[in-house]
Amino acid sequence: MLEETGAIIADWPAEVWPWSPHGGRWSTASGRPREPVFVSVSTQAIRPGEAYEFWCETALYHFAADAPARAVADCFTAQARGIIGTCSELYSYGSAAIAGARSRCQQRLDGGDNIDVGVVFSGRRYARDDQDQGSAATAGMLFCYDAARPGRVAWTRHAGAHLSLPRGAVETALGGPVPPTDMLQRALAASRLAPVLKDQFALVARHLERLAPAERGLLLEHTERLALATLTQALSAQSGRALGLQDNNLFEAAQHYIARHFNTPGLQVAKVAHALGCSRTALYRAFARRDCSVADMIRTRRLDHARQLLAKTASTTRIGDIAAHCGYADLRTFNRAFRARFGITPGQARERWSQAR
Repeated sequence: MLEETGAIIADWPAEVWPWSPHGGRWSTASGRPREPVFVSVSTQAIRPGEAYEFWCETALYHFAADAPARAVADCFTAQARGIIGTCSELYSYGSAAIAGARSRCQQRLDGGDNIDVGVVFSGRRYARDDQDQGSAATAGMLFCYDAARPGRVAWTRHAGAHLSLPRGAVETALGGPVPPTDMLQRALAASRLAPVLKDQFALVARHLERLAPAERGLLLEHTERLALATLTQALSAQSGRALGLQDNNLFEAAQHYIARHFNTPGLQVAKVAHALGCSRTALYRAFARRDCSVADMIRTRRLDHARQLLAKTASTTRIGDIAAHCGYADLRTFNRAFRARFGITPGQARERWSQAR
């Protein structure tokens, strides 16, 4: 079943999740979906004078929006797309200026206890908690939000993305209570993994809508692991407890980095370790526990991508160009590596796939 109106697309069958945004606001009694689902909300089909109220009722959770001036309400626009998973949620959005507050009473009523980690693509975000600790994030900066802490938040006209994580998952990753959000935000800004996490959010915004359900679930899972790894590394480095990541998080972060940069010529262990803020020894150890190596993962990524290109591209595309696109500066090295992995040369593979088509 696909429920769709001009304002809301709720892409899931009732057996996956009985609740739907068409039936009213979500509450803890509505439960969670059995598998990741996609939702899209927009004010485009809503009459101008009603758009602000619609947005507050349909899309805003964990803070109460301020009553706007009439002129603001009449020209308000917003849109959001997201993946709601069994535990976490991932959103990409844009909105006109909006502000609001969160109280302890609201927290008791809605049970909101998540930790949001996100990035500002454009505009500016301001936040201040009940301890009078404030933070601001502008375009290109990461931000944090703790739904259990009363305070105020305000956005200018903006675009952004964020991941909403269960507090328990964050506490498990950090090995203790979640610090104040201003501390989290400062630590994230200094993290070596921050650029990788920002890239991931940008990919979410670019590709989310056109992915298949299983692919969206995979995207949510990978973003969650990367965000937890970034938080762990950031706070470990700030507190001086350790320079680098625990093996599990380090391996996950390296996977993400290699997936984004495998086609960079000369990509080696030293460059990956430098990007993740760890030693080569720590990186070797994290991979050795899984009976693989950094070099093997880079080579596998490159060759699998080359195989896909050979199967899809026209026969007029030179194999040397495909090799270069996959990070190989030397064609002979590419040919040897391809044959060692697939048992045939790139030319033979292309001929076989051409005949199959």
